[in-house]
Amino acid sequence: MNRYVAKKKPVEWYRTIDKSKRRLLRQPKLLLRDLADRPEPILDTGHLYPHQNPYWITSTIWDLEVLGGILISDFASQWMRENSVTMRGGVIRNQAQYLRKQKFPEYDSISERNHESLKRAFNNWNVALATSICKELYAMRVGS
Repeated sequence: MNRYVAKKKPVEWYRTIDKSKRRLLRQPKLLLRDLADRPEPILDTGHLYPHQNPYWITSTIWDLEVLGGILISDFASQWMRENSVTMRGGVIRNQAQYLRKQKFPEYDSISERNHESLKRAFNNWNVALATSICKELYAMRVGS
């Protein structure tokens, strides 16, 4: 009760600096650690509320397992390593400002076969499979 916020508005003594987004609690999302060797997305099906350091990705277009498959690929890792801040020890910052700039294929341009393969790669943490599919997807983007 001695905190400034509690004295100013006793009913809101719990208030945080960050605005809470209650809808996010029940929404499926990919969670990423801020500091890691590479993007390591984890799928939350709508049970967790990210606060402090994890970054989160939601989508109404993408199947999050497909997106997770792209994010575990060496393509995403290389892109993040080249475009984000590298910290001591070689870990990178998986911050929103860098994730937003990453180029992804159009969701509808990915075949159903590749959707299923990317899901399988993500769920089995198969970086080699995810990378081979992304090699095909990104080659199509460059060629078109």
